[in-house]
Amino acid sequence: IYNTTSVLFNMSTDTNADFYYLKNSHTSSNARWIELCENVQECIKLVKWFSNGDNYVTVKAAANGDVIYQNIFFKVDTIKPRIIKIEPRKNQLTNGSYFSVKYTENNLRNVNLVYGNDLNNMSNITNTHCPSGKNQECFFKPNLTDYDKKNITYWFEISDDFNIIQSKNYSVNVDTSAPIIIFNETQKQGTEVSFIFEIFEENFDG
Repeated sequence: IYNTTSVLFNMSTDTNADFYYLKNSHTSSNARWIELCENVQECIKLVKWFSNGDNYVTVKAAANGDVIYQNIFFKVDTIKPRIIKIEPRKNQLTNGSYFSVKYTENNLRNVNLVYGNDLNNMSNITNTHCPSGKNQECFFKPNLTDYDKKNITYWFEISDDFNIIQSKNYSVNVDTSAPIIIFNETQKQGTEVSFIFEIFEENFDG
């Protein structure tokens, strides 16, 4: 895989030959042979304008009526990963059950989640099985028990073969403790029965 649309060809034979190449002949009926070098034993040439993605090239060396062919496959990736959205959002409450990043990258290598409350000693989780492509998502479930009732900073890093792109840093509030529910009593009035509970939860939403 190359991070440039220009690729250096280096070919040689035992005798003087003419060297040619053919771009993407398997998909294009209009592909034509382009001469690289004439009447040489070694041909070194920078070929430009290859496309991002898969490239199929056939090279040939012709000498004294004999022709040798060689098929070559390689990828070009000059487009950096793009991060579209990350969750949880800034200042949201989280228990670690849902961290996600939405991105576009056709040749993904890995996605890394970095989190903690000490920038000199952050934790990280790397996922090498996230999908490549457009508008993809990758999910994480970090164990945040050690950060209960604390504030942490986190970000994502998206890597291809040549680049590492980092998201914005977000601060979120951690709550991994289950609410404490205490049953106090019941009150009966006619056909109605009321149950009285005490709920101890700093972040109770009810």
